[in-house]
Amino acid sequence: MQNVPTDANAWHSLNELTDEQLAGLLLNGQDDALTVLFDRYHRLVFSVAMRIIHDPGEAEDVVQTVFLDFYRAVANFDAQKGILRVWLLQYAYHRFITGSIWIPLRASLRCRGARMLSPK
Repeated sequence: MQNVPTDANAWHSLNELTDEQLAGLLLNGQDDALTVLFDRYHRLVFSVAMRIIHDPGEAEDVVQTVFLDFYRAVANFDAQKGILRVWLLQYAYHRFITGSIWIPLRASLRCRGARMLSPK
């Protein structure tokens, strides 16, 4: 019987940590913690994005943008004020509505709508 690779052991150990512990690891430079958080919550963020924009390609872009922005802003997370899952969803909604995602999407939707309405 072979030993399990160290990377698999590390992955298993990271998966046993709470979201708050993973956020702490991110702050200390352990980027693998983001992979675990992404694995836990990317489907949730995707489903929220799909409810708002109804386009799988755009929803995937939203997920990538939200997690990249989350990675950059993880220092703002305070476990005393709430749980990470809720913070992440609020962050996703905020990022969507305040422009980094919504403004280009709104312009794109306007262009699509104009093309659909224009006579051929």
